[in-house]
Amino acid sequence: MQVDPETHSVVIFPGDLDATLEQDDDFKIHLRVQKRSARKSVTVVEGFPEQWDAKKIVRALKRTLSCNGAIKSATEDDEGCGQVIQLTGDQRHAVLRFLVEQKLCTAKQCEVHGY
Repeated sequence: MQVDPETHSVVIFPGDLDATLEQDDDFKIHLRVQKRSARKSVTVVEGFPEQWDAKKIVRALKRTLSCNGAIKSATEDDEGCGQVIQLTGDQRHAVLRFLVEQKLCTAKQCEVHGY
């Protein structure tokens, strides 16, 4: 981990994915929330490029957001989605802020769905 001198935020992925951001402008990350029960919800992150290390991203998100998370492979119905990240609670805006701060994507490359 490093600290970005401009924003004074912790950089977990130092420069290893900057080239990906410039090359692949066509990907779109979707952030959704799904209700599990009356009070419980799950945030679903899908659409990130396959070359990203999903385990590393989940580990960083779990530490940063203080929540539980898992990687799920796409079902047969969701062909083309690749892997999906699930986080406990409604973490959509926090995940968006995390991805932009870590320079993994821009705000235009993320779409927040839900209420």
